[in-house]
Amino acid sequence: MAPQFLQENAFTNLTYSQQILLGAIIILSLASWGIRYYMEDEVTTQKIDITKAADYWVDNIASYTMDAQGNLSHTLIADLAKHFPKDDSAELTNPRFEFINNNGQYWKVKSKMGWISHNVNLVKLYGNVTIERNAKAYDFPLSIKTEYIQIKPKEEYAETDKFIHIVYGTNWIKSQGLQAWFKTPMRMKFLSKVTAHYANGVKK
Repeated sequence: MAPQFLQENAFTNLTYSQQILLGAIIILSLASWGIRYYMEDEVTTQKIDITKAADYWVDNIASYTMDAQGNLSHTLIADLAKHFPKDDSAELTNPRFEFINNNGQYWKVKSKMGWISHNVNLVKLYGNVTIERNAKAYDFPLSIKTEYIQIKPKEEYAETDKFIHIVYGTNWIKSQGLQAWFKTPMRMKFLSKVTAHYANGVKK
């Protein structure tokens, strides 16, 4: 048998004050159920995927890589490194990367943010990226600026599809995209929208 308040004519048999009270109870019950459902839904949608969260971080990190002969090959320094267990990668704050090519030339790279793979085969740099090579007795200083670049340290190779600005002594080149091989002899490929200024001169 159905509850009394659901039986035919049961509601009309109640007094006016009882009808008001029953209506209020029903409305409050529905409202309570709706709030609980909404809160449960919010909790569900805000669950954090722990596989994408950092499991630890390190301040002022420094990493040094040696070549087969035991000589310093690569240096990586950052203000902060966050480690992500899902792919064993790390996110870097203010990374500074230095390496020496096969001709003994020092290259310095820095940016606002960076990402590095677990085996250091790939480094991605974001925000105010600057790549510099100091002047030598026989060569001009060289500077490359862009907003994003990815580097393969072991291959001494870098590439980007973003706008780049290169300054080489009194010369400059602008391009949309770049591929660069840092081993001697150094090679660069400018991908599109290339403009350049070249002043003929010899460093003495």
